[in-house]
Amino acid sequence: MNNVNKTNGQPKRLWPWFVLAGFLLGILLTILWLSWEIKRVKRIRESTAGQAGIAPGPVAPPTAGWLPMGFRNLQS
Repeated sequence: MNNVNKTNGQPKRLWPWFVLAGFLLGILLTILWLSWEIKRVKRIRESTAGQAGIAPGPVAPPTAGWLPMGFRNLQS
């Protein structure tokens, strides 16, 4: 295999082409990922658009069951 450039005797460098290919692949994958995420957000917004005017139900008061074990004794 001849890895020497005939004009000035310097070896050919292949690694810049791999870096360029990785960079371009990264840009392509980013564009594809963003387009998929934009479609997903639009789909979620459309499915919840009718629920914007609905008031949420009443919130139940917290009970002693949600406290960690050490704090349950302090309620009495």
